[in-house]
Amino acid sequence: MPASSSARPNELVLEVDAPTDGWLVLTDRWARSWRASVDGGPAQVWGASFLWRALHVQAGRHEVRLVVRPLGYPALLLASWSPLVAVAIGSALAAVSRYGGARPAR
Repeated sequence: MPASSSARPNELVLEVDAPTDGWLVLTDRWARSWRASVDGGPAQVWGASFLWRALHVQAGRHEVRLVVRPLGYPALLLASWSPLVAVAIGSALAAVSRYGGARPAR
């Protein structure tokens, strides 16, 4: 049972007080880019029920930290924004060439 938690888009930190050895199952999507640590040591992130994330924890109080490091980040993020930047630059250049750099008379 989580005692406290903090979450950011790429990180989740839980304070867990486990009454017995068992599995901590988080009901959000598992992906192979998730990395975990329990009390600062590395821990394996398993898929639970084909969809969720699970970690084995021993009895007692633990700090569980999960961090996602997506494959290809930030290169894929830059690639996804590049068409928008290209359209904006192209539109600006087209406007400058159309009006010759001067404002149209009203």
